[in-house]
Amino acid sequence: RRNKPKEPVQVPKNAPFFLPVVSGLKPTFLIEDSDNWKEKNEKSNILDVMQLKSEFYKILYKSNETENYGIVLDKLKEMSPSKIDVEIRCLSPENGGSELFMEYFLKALSESLKTKRNFELIHSYLALFLQIHYETVAKSEKMVGILQEIKRDRSWDSLREKINYCLCLGNYTRSAVI
Repeated sequence: RRNKPKEPVQVPKNAPFFLPVVSGLKPTFLIEDSDNWKEKNEKSNILDVMQLKSEFYKILYKSNETENYGIVLDKLKEMSPSKIDVEIRCLSPENGGSELFMEYFLKALSESLKTKRNFELIHSYLALFLQIHYETVAKSEKMVGILQEIKRDRSWDSLREKINYCLCLGNYTRSAVI
């Protein structure tokens, strides 16, 4: 009594078991209008490739198109350390990513270093990326080129000069007072 449905199950009216055929001397398949096909195709259950990717992938793709790499770093700042680790691991082709997205990530880090902000944070992301993907990076000439560009970046030199200036000023102040 409890498990009986309230309404009887109804069979859909337009559920063809076979392909529709036009009858005649030579049976031919019934071809639907292209407008009707487009409507059905829009409601398709087949997923787009980018729908399967995470929000981080979409941000990487968008940042590369617009060349605004700050949004990648902002998104990484919002994530927890374990989420960052998972996203960086998923960039590799073995884990469902691609070398193209690995290049996008390196470009984002390279451009973020040029802003001379969040230096240690960017280097920690880069260290994690290289620790995980060193084999794939070594095989790709493009990624090695991006890493050489990062190596040539002189942002650490200016930061080191500022730190040394502050240390010297602190030492002078301390020795002048004593």
